[in-house]
Amino acid sequence: MTILQAIILGIVQGLTEFLPISSSAHLVVIPYLLGWDIPVSQAFIFDVLVQLGTLAAVILFFRRDLWGIVSAWVYGLFHRAPFGTANSRMGWYLMLATIPAGLLGITFKSKVEAVFNNPLFTASLLFGTAILLVVAEKIGQRNRSIESMNWKDALWVGVFQAISIFPGISRSGSTISGGMTRNLDRPSATRFSFLMSVPVMIAAGLIGMLDLNQIPDAAAFLPVMATGFLTAAVVGYLTIRWLLGFVSKRSFYPFAIYCVVFATLTLLFGLLIQTSHQPVKVQSTDITRVSISSSLGWMVPLMEVCAQEQNDFHLFYMDNPFSALNDADLAIQFGNLFEIEGQGVVLGSDTISLIINPSSVISPLRIEEIRSIFNGTKTEWSEGAPINLIVYNPGSELNRLIMKKLDLQETLASRAWIAYQPKDVVLTVSQDPNAIGFIPSGAVDGSVQVVDIEGYDHAELPTNIITFFKGELNEPQKSWLSCVKRGMRLN
Repeated sequence: MTILQAIILGIVQGLTEFLPISSSAHLVVIPYLLGWDIPVSQAFIFDVLVQLGTLAAVILFFRRDLWGIVSAWVYGLFHRAPFGTANSRMGWYLMLATIPAGLLGITFKSKVEAVFNNPLFTASLLFGTAILLVVAEKIGQRNRSIESMNWKDALWVGVFQAISIFPGISRSGSTISGGMTRNLDRPSATRFSFLMSVPVMIAAGLIGMLDLNQIPDAAAFLPVMATGFLTAAVVGYLTIRWLLGFVSKRSFYPFAIYCVVFATLTLLFGLLIQTSHQPVKVQSTDITRVSISSSLGWMVPLMEVCAQEQNDFHLFYMDNPFSALNDADLAIQFGNLFEIEGQGVVLGSDTISLIINPSSVISPLRIEEIRSIFNGTKTEWSEGAPINLIVYNPGSELNRLIMKKLDLQETLASRAWIAYQPKDVVLTVSQDPNAIGFIPSGAVDGSVQVVDIEGYDHAELPTNIITFFKGELNEPQKSWLSCVKRGMRLN
């Protein structure tokens, strides 16, 4: 992530955290629209820090309100009058309003995280935010102030906050709508929404900081991320002040309209992108559907070059490398011919390389040390730095291959990081001087360093790259495979 990207996304977070247009949706959709390929680890760090930036903004803006609420709440507890003042009651209301979102977040955590990886679905949920705002404007009588709130109001608004755990459903939009449907006036509903964001954001920030400690070399990204933090804090503070003045005179309809327009444009953009990536329409017999393992992604450029040498020959890569021959004409992966059903061809072979960061001074490792690292008995390098082990999904073909080739235990170190593709391992190792992992040698580039393994027969490391298929191949497919096979030998 660059400084410019951090500033832009910090502005986005500062604006959209408090405006009822969903900050999470914009943080997912904006990089998608701009074509930014931000590493997952950096994106996570950024999300944690900019959220803390907007937390700082809301605490600073409402510092007198919050101090009054906290001090009255504590005073009420010690003097056995927990509901004696308006401020002490407000403290209980804020805690009560936090419970529904906390319970729903814990229950559906994995599903919510999956939505963050789907920009188009996230954008579609903005329509839900627009509906909430319109409904609140239509049915809310807006004849009550924040001082008239009771526990039923707080719990009701808390339920609306729980809905906003999905990106695209604005937290401020849903909670303000919840308050307005209980007939709070717009400034009161907005003020309570901002106040109740504090415990939620504190809890999310603490959880995020705990997860942050588990990310290798997170400190290396902090200068850029600090820019995003400060930007989000400043813009967030100004946004709170502006919005409280705006809603005292105007409705939320402009924000509902914005959500509809932004979601529609995003979905149209996504449709355009998907259409532009569709394969050329030719006769179905001229399309070869290839299921290729993600561990062999470095072969795709060679496959494309060979496809261009054939007349009217088009490749369609299967999204799911585990679909094998269920939907594909042929599949390409590591393996041996005797392990497959049907026909197969050996395209070439590759070895497995152990890689570290180029700045590392690690000497060649013995196979016994590697096994100790993988089973978790060795957790630090000789100079005391923690070992950050990168492994593949235990169910993947590449993980099984490495386990078998190096006679490693199936039980991995508990602190190991899971990668799904060799490029993920390369990216992490290139940025973390304490990281180590295996990748196919074909995926090695200049950003990482290969480590020799002492006491191990390297002749056992090569493994076949095979393609297998059910029926007979046509002539263009045979010519294409011959070209790929020649290219493998040249490489």
